[in-house]
Amino acid sequence: MFTYTFADQTCVDDFSVVDQDTQLLVGGLGQGDFTVAIYDPNGLDRSDGTDAVDWDIEEKNVGSGYYTIEFDPDLYGDWLVSVIHDTHFPWGKSSNYRVVSSDYYGSGGSSGSVTTDDLLIFILGLY
Repeated sequence: MFTYTFADQTCVDDFSVVDQDTQLLVGGLGQGDFTVAIYDPNGLDRSDGTDAVDWDIEEKNVGSGYYTIEFDPDLYGDWLVSVIHDTHFPWGKSSNYRVVSSDYYGSGGSSGSVTTDDLLIFILGLY
């Protein structure tokens, strides 16, 4: 399943870290504690290097065990984000994003009036 977003928006995903033995949330982790892979629509890992997209991981409330990853896609299409923690989830936690053009107005033109039929066409990708 994809989370749909527009090309000019930041993609945001929330996740938690749970200790497998105690089943308690693990707080206090930083960006360096995770391995991140962000794959663009061409299948290229864009998490680091000269072609990297901007991304960041932060704990929502210090010590809470709830975290947020944000990244700024720069291409239309399907993106995959995977966050790995060597101890707590070495298999990774992944999310899929479908980045679409933000210039879709529907049958109402640039006035922004979008009908239910317009939304259905947009969701099904028939525009």
